[in-house]
Amino acid sequence: LCSDGLWSQLPEATIVRLLSERVLSDAVPEMVELALRQNAAESDNVTALAMEWEAEAERDTTQGVSTEGIKPGVFASTFQSGLPDMQPDELDDAAIERSIAEINEAIRRAAARK
Repeated sequence: LCSDGLWSQLPEATIVRLLSERVLSDAVPEMVELALRQNAAESDNVTALAMEWEAEAERDTTQGVSTEGIKPGVFASTFQSGLPDMQPDELDDAAIERSIAEINEAIRRAAARK
């Protein structure tokens, strides 16, 4: 799902190629960046949402999301939802502190780029 700020700037073939050749977590931010570069001065809304409908059987779906792999200058957000009957993991104090440290580090990296 994407806004006209994305589909009006990128040819359909480019969107199809990126979504076919790359994992979603790489393809979607790349499409947004390409659309922004195409018409940065006129661009007011470049939004894209993508999801995988079915995970591979061997895939570990309990993995968390990390900002460590996000390239400089790229904004990306990933929302993941578990099955309704899944209970969230209990976080101990150390896990909470690690999460806070990772968020603070991502904020620091973003601020340093500005």
